[in-house]
Amino acid sequence: MLSPVRFSDPAAFLDRIRKRTGSEGVRYNLILGVSHRLIDDLHEYGQNDPWFVTLEDEGGVSGLALRTPPFEMLVAAFAGDPAEISGLLASEASGIYDALPGVVGEPDIADRFARAWCADHGIKIKHTMRQRVYSLTRVNPIPLSPGKLRPAGPGDKTLVEKWVAGFQEDTFGHVDEARIADRAERMVERGDVYLWVDGKPVSIAARTRPTGDVITIGMVYTPPHLRGRGYASSCVTTLCGLLLESGFKHCALYTDLANPISNKIYKQIGFAEVCDSVCHTFTSKPHHG
Repeated sequence: MLSPVRFSDPAAFLDRIRKRTGSEGVRYNLILGVSHRLIDDLHEYGQNDPWFVTLEDEGGVSGLALRTPPFEMLVAAFAGDPAEISGLLASEASGIYDALPGVVGEPDIADRFARAWCADHGIKIKHTMRQRVYSLTRVNPIPLSPGKLRPAGPGDKTLVEKWVAGFQEDTFGHVDEARIADRAERMVERGDVYLWVDGKPVSIAARTRPTGDVITIGMVYTPPHLRGRGYASSCVTTLCGLLLESGFKHCALYTDLANPISNKIYKQIGFAEVCDSVCHTFTSKPHHG
């Protein structure tokens, strides 16, 4: 019988799930990366405390959920019945939260969690983004666009903030106005943001959520009037090369499956498919009728 084990310490949570995730750092890069970041700063993603739970039996950890408010719930299932696990996770989450903005995870568990949560709370799925997780271990030698890669510096913060907003609008359909300035500043100060410069900055990408030998590439964005020139491909290719040279063995990446062009480009660079993921966002008010 599965029993919940709740955690307030991200290090203890990571230690508990290590046997299930240890050999698949790319597949679970989001859960592992967020948890590692929380060890350094428990409120990296918001002022409210994060929440962690595992579902366990004599065979070990079968499922988990974690949340860093105000963001979506992250879920995973490793063994057992996904329907049972999703129902138990939704029940556990209901004991903590009156509402959730959504859920992220592999389709088997995230789809079921979304249905259980919506049924229990009288709401609906508002939007679904089907994603794919990729891994790169070697960069293919593709032609690069004119320009070069450089880290973003203090003088680039305004531009980075603008482009983070553009990335969020393109990817999620909305901008997190309340946190965008702080997020951009933190990323620049940590040295996580890189620009492709062709006379002037023309594209951006970031390294994020390092976990041992895995580093994730995110926030890939080129302003609309500069697209179609290979700037993003050059930016990501060169950044991945630097990261692999620095000692990481895998560069992880999430893509939107609704964008076949970007998925094709990443494969050309050298990214290989690992698994699918899904992000469901929920309506915020009970649905009637």
